[in-house]
Amino acid sequence: MLLKRMILFIVGMSIPSMAFAQSIGNVVSYTGRVEIRRGAGVLLPEIGTDIFRKDVVLTGANGRVRILFMDNSVVNIGPGSEIRMQHYESTPSKRDVLLSMLRGKIRFFVSKLTNMFNTYDIHTITAIIGIRGTNFIVAASGKATDLYVVGGVVNFKNILQPQSPGIEVVEGTMSSVRTSGEPSAPVRYTDAQIRQMIQDTTVPFSDNLTTSYNSIAPPPPPPVGNLSRTIPVVQNVLQQPQHQTTTPAAVPGAVPPPPVSVNIGVNYGKVAR
Repeated sequence: MLLKRMILFIVGMSIPSMAFAQSIGNVVSYTGRVEIRRGAGVLLPEIGTDIFRKDVVLTGANGRVRILFMDNSVVNIGPGSEIRMQHYESTPSKRDVLLSMLRGKIRFFVSKLTNMFNTYDIHTITAIIGIRGTNFIVAASGKATDLYVVGGVVNFKNILQPQSPGIEVVEGTMSSVRTSGEPSAPVRYTDAQIRQMIQDTTVPFSDNLTTSYNSIAPPPPPPVGNLSRTIPVVQNVLQQPQHQTTTPAAVPGAVPPPPVSVNIGVNYGKVAR
């Protein structure tokens, strides 16, 4: 009996702790080549695939993936990107998040942090991005990080100067930080710049998913030129067939929701866990 218990204990210890961990989000849409590296293994995602702390998500030259997190934040990961879920803790009273982005282009829709003690940071090779709840796009490489703020305010600093107060980058503007020195002074981005960034980080919806404003508030429109609030998916660029999306049945007396952009919220409850 003692030997049997010892064997069971050893076997139990050999099982990756991830098997008992709580997922921090789900894959809700993807196209092209996408990989999830978990420990020594590599997974190919499906709709509803769980994402855990320490997972690394990579996209190929034609890969795009959308992840919906447990706190209703969303990331749209564009082609040629790599991001690690370094730490993700989200409870009704606390949110402590650290994501490490090595390369690529990623759009973040971060649900509003409820108090000043919550932290939501993104680290790249050159920058620290501090968030209070906003909508922005990051383009990162080994030499530079470009930040485009679509809605809200983002704190931006060089990763070699973590004690620096950094700068505030507001909606409608962008800033860059290189391997050394302070971030550049924010400047207004052009319509062409932000359209390209949005197109590069748009992920087409997959079947059986419903867009919803119930989980994630739409971002305010970027205050530049005639750029519209809703940017349609460019199907010929993605080279993907058009997907159909279902719409929830209307509730008598309810106020209909505003038009929905394809790259904003997803109803988390529609994803099979």
